[in-house]
Amino acid sequence: MRKNRFILFIVITAISLAFGGCSESISETDQHRYFSKGGKFYIHYEQDYTEDPQLYYVESPVYDSYDEMIAVLTENIATDETREYLQRRYGDKNGNIRVFDADGMKQATHPDFEFFKLSFNNKVAGSYDIILKHRLDSITQALRVTVFPDADIYDEHFEKDTAYYVTHEKTESAELPEKNAKEYYFDSLVRDSRYSSSLGCTLREHSEYKALHYSLSASEDKSIYVIENYEKEKGVFGDMPTDIIVYVKEGDVCYRISTEWVYDEPPTEEWLLSFGMEPYVPEDTATE
Repeated sequence: MRKNRFILFIVITAISLAFGGCSESISETDQHRYFSKGGKFYIHYEQDYTEDPQLYYVESPVYDSYDEMIAVLTENIATDETREYLQRRYGDKNGNIRVFDADGMKQATHPDFEFFKLSFNNKVAGSYDIILKHRLDSITQALRVTVFPDADIYDEHFEKDTAYYVTHEKTESAELPEKNAKEYYFDSLVRDSRYSSSLGCTLREHSEYKALHYSLSASEDKSIYVIENYEKEKGVFGDMPTDIIVYVKEGDVCYRISTEWVYDEPPTEEWLLSFGMEPYVPEDTATE
């Protein structure tokens, strides 16, 4: 009986490995492999670039085009610093690095903005950032669009951005029926900025904030959730937000838009609804 159980265990294990552990190679070079496994995408380097550190300040490399970024995954066209960055930031114990589907990349669209740069997202494995820019007189405004690999990761970060205001120990809230919105008022955590220990200097920082939360009905296939942040200055909350965060679900595409600039006027519903996504078409096939 024990022998039969052991054989059954071996068979079940073999089947699990065969079906649950299979990976599909997408492209390979002598030094790297780009593959998919369980609906997720990875790269693996033959060399461990973290053994001889080159990076002192770790920040995501920035790319001027989609094709340039895709080549990092599919052709291993990258600097050693980039490979080290990816290994340190996203590598698991087997050296597999979570990335994204190079064939499924998206382009962010808005009538006021144009494409500027691309980068790997610093915090979310499998995500990438699209940076858009808009020239306004002598000022260039920019916004960052984080494209998440799936709805679960989108939901996780949505919860973090929205739950902060709800669970903050000093939060007060108010309904705004005319905008179908809710306002949250809260204090920042008091921070002690200590200088020289010999001098014993301490600077205590304290700020008050307001966050306006509301949803927009875009279409049956598209939902938008907006967070407008305001900071109290000289005892008064201004009419213009200090920054805006927009969460969008559009079909099976999930993304987060963040802006940071001084607004001349509050964002309109039309402006917020103008954000969109479309598939990226590689340059070598766009004209075929």
